[in-house]
Amino acid sequence: MKKITLLFSALIVACAMNAQTIVFHEDFETADSVASSGSPTWGQEGVLQVSGSFSYRNQVATSTASYLTTNAFSTIGNSFVLLDFEQICKIEFNDAGTVEVSNDNGTTWTQLTANEYLGVAAFATMGNRFASNSYSGAWVPGNNSAVPNNTWWWHEQFDISSLVSNAAQVKVRFKLSDINNNGSNSNYGWILDDVIVTASPSELNPPVIIQLNPI
Repeated sequence: MKKITLLFSALIVACAMNAQTIVFHEDFETADSVASSGSPTWGQEGVLQVSGSFSYRNQVATSTASYLTTNAFSTIGNSFVLLDFEQICKIEFNDAGTVEVSNDNGTTWTQLTANEYLGVAAFATMGNRFASNSYSGAWVPGNNSAVPNNTWWWHEQFDISSLVSNAAQVKVRFKLSDINNNGSNSNYGWILDDVIVTASPSELNPPVIIQLNPI
């Protein structure tokens, strides 16, 4: 009976893994599936990267907002959608790095909140945003001029299923905003790498099976 239960559990996990599909991936080596808008513009960063040779970076400018927006992709036939990316958000703790999604090709946008967030940053307590104080000193919020290195990267994940599942034209965008109207204040900026959206008709996080007595 125990062997049958373990086999059944393995089959569930295997089916869930095989059904998933990467519907969007940008590694910023050519950055051909994203567009920059607002001021200033996003561009390739050749010093910091998780994979390959490049990431993408922008700095806060005084009293402005800038956007890095993905090309549209489809999640039709998929009820579960995860957004993953790597980041270093070395911006002033009063400024904001936020993430938004659209299920109608960018006509309307919804900012992601703690309801979707699956990471470990101080995201909810900071008003659903990232900044230099997101990770207990990892991005040195007390030193604006500190220069990031490749040990600063953090992996982020959002479950965006409730917002963009079964949609023909989905987009994701990263918004960098000057909240206190003093520009970057010597901070290095927001750096992104390996943006991946995975979709599946079944749950992407495998179910947890627990045996209860009597077995």
